[in-house]
Amino acid sequence: MRFVLPLVIVVTTLSHSYAQQTEKSAETLEPGVATPGMIRLKIKRESFKPEITPSFFGEIGKLLGVSEVTSWLNPRLLRYANRHSNLYKTQWLGYESWAGSLSRIVVVHYVSDIGSREAAGLIASIPEVEYAEPIWERKFTYVPNDPDARSGRQWHLDAIKAFQAWDIQRGDSTITIGIIDTGIEPDHQDLQEAIWLNPGEAGENRDNGLDDDENGLIDDWRGYDFGGVDGYSPDNDPTPFSDSHGTHVAGIAGATGDNDIGVAGVAYGVKLMSVKISEDGLDPKLPGDFDGILYAATMGAQIINCSWGGAGRSIAEQEVIDAVTDSLGVLVVAAAGNGGMEQLFYPASYNNVLSVAATDRNGSKWEFSNYHHRVDLSAPGYKIWSTKLYGGYGYEDGTSMATPMVAAGAALLLSENPALKPEETAEILRATTDPFSPIAIGQFTDKLGTGRLNLRNAIERMDAISSARMVDYTVDDPNDNGMIDPGETIALRADVKNILADASNVSLVVEPVSPANLVIEGDSVDFGPMSSGQQSKTPADKLRITIAPDAEPDSKIQLKVTVTTEDRSNVEYVNLIVFPTWQTTSLNNISATFNSVGNIGYNGTNREEGEGFYYKSKGSLLWHAGLMIGTSETKLADVVRIGLSRLGTDNGFVLATPFRLSRDQTHTVETGKATFTDRDDLIGVDVAITTKEYRGENFVLVMYEITNTSGSRLDNLFCGLYLDWDLSKNGTGDVASWDAINKLGFVRNLNDTSLWTGASLLSDQEPNYYAANSQGDDHYIISNFRDVHKWNMLSNGVSRKNTPTDNAVDASMTIGGGPVSIEPDESTTFAYALMAGPDLKSLQTAVTEAKNRYRELVSVPYDPRTSSGITIQALPSPFTYETTIFLTLARPDRLSVEVFNLSGERVAILHEGPLHAREHPFWFEAGELASGVYIVKASGEGIQGEKKMVLVR
Repeated sequence: MRFVLPLVIVVTTLSHSYAQQTEKSAETLEPGVATPGMIRLKIKRESFKPEITPSFFGEIGKLLGVSEVTSWLNPRLLRYANRHSNLYKTQWLGYESWAGSLSRIVVVHYVSDIGSREAAGLIASIPEVEYAEPIWERKFTYVPNDPDARSGRQWHLDAIKAFQAWDIQRGDSTITIGIIDTGIEPDHQDLQEAIWLNPGEAGENRDNGLDDDENGLIDDWRGYDFGGVDGYSPDNDPTPFSDSHGTHVAGIAGATGDNDIGVAGVAYGVKLMSVKISEDGLDPKLPGDFDGILYAATMGAQIINCSWGGAGRSIAEQEVIDAVTDSLGVLVVAAAGNGGMEQLFYPASYNNVLSVAATDRNGSKWEFSNYHHRVDLSAPGYKIWSTKLYGGYGYEDGTSMATPMVAAGAALLLSENPALKPEETAEILRATTDPFSPIAIGQFTDKLGTGRLNLRNAIERMDAISSARMVDYTVDDPNDNGMIDPGETIALRADVKNILADASNVSLVVEPVSPANLVIEGDSVDFGPMSSGQQSKTPADKLRITIAPDAEPDSKIQLKVTVTTEDRSNVEYVNLIVFPTWQTTSLNNISATFNSVGNIGYNGTNREEGEGFYYKSKGSLLWHAGLMIGTSETKLADVVRIGLSRLGTDNGFVLATPFRLSRDQTHTVETGKATFTDRDDLIGVDVAITTKEYRGENFVLVMYEITNTSGSRLDNLFCGLYLDWDLSKNGTGDVASWDAINKLGFVRNLNDTSLWTGASLLSDQEPNYYAANSQGDDHYIISNFRDVHKWNMLSNGVSRKNTPTDNAVDASMTIGGGPVSIEPDESTTFAYALMAGPDLKSLQTAVTEAKNRYRELVSVPYDPRTSSGITIQALPSPFTYETTIFLTLARPDRLSVEVFNLSGERVAILHEGPLHAREHPFWFEAGELASGVYIVKASGEGIQGEKKMVLVR
């Protein structure tokens, strides 16, 4: 549980998952699933007004078809919360209360078919908007199981030492756990005495149709239903519709004990607040999730249980968590998820949330529990017997079942000492677990938290144990460019806090995990004694790390930080990336990640880096994609995967300048550029990639300019893309086909025809296309994808137009052009459009639009009477440390490209030698140069040009 947000070096959009393991990779991190037609945003304070109408968003609002603007959180509930926040403490943000800050978060509803990611990007460009983001779907995290009766049904009570804890504390009725879920059956014989009743509405007032307690909700006498029948009709009855999830969770936490009936909850003396956030139905969505959290916190719950979640981090959701923690003194406990994968799952992975994984009967990781370094502790989650609908009982599995045990443990601690702060309560539970044995935890060391919940230890040692942790860190970056560069010496500045009892000595040690030979100068710090609540920062001359000058771009650094007191050690992990070389273009309905060596969707096969290929809000449609260039089977450069028998991808290209995106001033065109070469001059080519996205379109334009650097003529050259589309889980039902008229390869799904994807060759080369079926004739794609297979797909014309429709699964394609010949120092361009849409006609329309855009780019000839033959642009300018200088030539020439200060002194040489007639990016690093105006000058035999740029320190 993190109570301070650490510095984020690299932000990656991660996945949404509903307790499903992916069969392609056990550790896949999928991007989140966004709700279509809605985005969430925050208005800047100086621009906010109580009534925000669609006209507020101007031309962008018209483009989106904004139909309605609503509050994200219930405004009446916010006002009520603000009035009652003095029950704990009020956090003021300048002259604005925390509730006032949250009230500026609104939801925009729009009717156009623009995807929510693109819509968020458009809205975020409005100066009055602080941020905008998609609304990520959240779902429950339990896995239903047959309710077969077994001996020792409530085995978990013994495992977590509940019986021994009950000798000291069984839970006090002044403590309330908010069960944010599907609702609690109010008349269940084992729960009805535990149900929280709203003192301002219960009794004679419970059905009078009035808002007696003035919290903005009428007759919420035993909780509230923020989901209602359809997700849009909240009401005052949180009784479950047909789903036992919330009732089962509630019974684990606080079913009545000592009543000779059924089961006993872990904290069976506390009250349970029923807050229904789901719509009615068999697979309910959770439209009321964070309204439910706010309601429970406002109405007096000291602990909030969230046995649900999903992938995709939200700034707005983190704001709510921070507010209920810091301003209302509430501890949020959440499930780590059931995907069986290493995954950031929200809200569990937010700061100020206690994250809970699940164990089995043997104290090992439960098979389907997620795991991650951000998990705080574990609790039993396998075959947990508890209350169900209609007065019943049954077994369920999941982190959903583990979470209420921890929430109940927090309730026992607060029953014993109501003055505990959320941070202290959480840390006591973390610090007193039963540590995992090396055999039980195996490969999941430090990824299931500190151990399994032990309530006896927690109750007995709550006042005596010390526990210090790294709660925040920053990285001292000497050139202040926001990136870690090769050859740079950085310093890790760790903030260490002793959260619990006074410690006689606190020490910190940092050790490298990867790379293991990383040298850390001053790898330990002794803080000496630290009193309870004291916080200290490591000095700047300690924890200094020198990055190897030859460190590869995108190489990862993982550090293990151990903070020790006389009672225990706490471990945190710091993950850094050296010179990240991938970005995601997202101006229109397509969002796609490109790296700097020819991969699309993700950075190689590492699906943790990149967002895939999105169309609107449909989730990533691309498993893997990469560029292939070759003249023969033995001279093939590519970055396509090589199969399970040889993990990873072929690494046929070497970065020259990293992929970077820029937008024009009107935000209607987004351009990406990078350059790379073939590894070891296998063929002898330089490659310049240019991507273009145009607002409102359903395609991304991708152009590869290939220059012959071999010194001799290149014949029989082919260039193509391998694309593994997945329109369904693992590509089940996907088939690939060919449209010869449009030089278009496309994939559709036989079970769901509402989404089609494709790629088209736009340039004039002869097309090559191969429709592959990795589960059939082309099984080698998965097992052992060799150059001979790739070359055959790339170089044999349109050799296979369709994959079979019988037992269709996992269709992929290779699309390209060639053969062509290229003279020494000459270039040729291969252009493609990658697209998606609801049907084949929409793809064909996208091809037509893409061809028009491509022709506009290549049809402007050089005219010596009206042009100097050269343009120079620096992006960004002004810049603080580095910028990219784009030099575009209308004809080839031999040039020197240099940088001068205003005194005429040359400060850098960027290039000397021949350049072809195209755009050339040059990366300029200012080093120790002072702030000021600098001039880029390019001079050749018949071309002269210069451009000013501004360096600001």
